[in-house]
Amino acid sequence: PQYMSPEQATGLETDERTDLYSAGVMLYEMLAGRPPFQADDPIALIRMQVVSAPPALPAEIPVPLQLFVVKLLAKQRDERFASASETRR
Repeated sequence: PQYMSPEQATGLETDERTDLYSAGVMLYEMLAGRPPFQADDPIALIRMQVVSAPPALPAEIPVPLQLFVVKLLAKQRDERFASASETRR
């Protein structure tokens, strides 16, 4: 559940943007030293994936990179990058 996209957590149809969300969780974890959402209870963790905004990244992370991660972690998949190719560009 720690890397699960909101649509996956709620049983909605998934597509490549689900993987981009999970990549965003991993990138956040690499930059912050911890995942964006933490809980001992898997249900609470899934709830956070669906409704909670990730905590701000450390201030020393360049703003463009912070905005990149925020876009990857958008709760609505239409607000994320449309594909890995777009993400790379």
